[in-house]
Amino acid sequence: MDTVKSLKIACAAALGTAALLTAAPATADDQTFLEVLDMMGVPVADPAAAVEMGLTACAGLDQGQPIEAVAAAIGPANGLTPEQSGMVIGASVAAYCDQHRGLVGG
Repeated sequence: MDTVKSLKIACAAALGTAALLTAAPATADDQTFLEVLDMMGVPVADPAAAVEMGLTACAGLDQGQPIEAVAAAIGPANGLTPEQSGMVIGASVAAYCDQHRGLVGG
């Protein structure tokens, strides 16, 4: 499977997991974001840094960057695999920038 496809699958999986945690529309909810990362198995050593990473992912999407570029920006700097980066992006969209749901398969 190519990296782009696995990245989008990971985004969609995280978005789906976030939907299980809340029936209400996504809001800026750090705790839900962190819980989704935990459920998806994404390591979080520093919750504040993880939240910042999520907000950075949304900022990249807000600027029109493709998912692949956002994943490349947040992944290596935080020791994440491409799949984990996709999960972070999906969880970020669910928690912080729902307007990008269409980009991640939601």
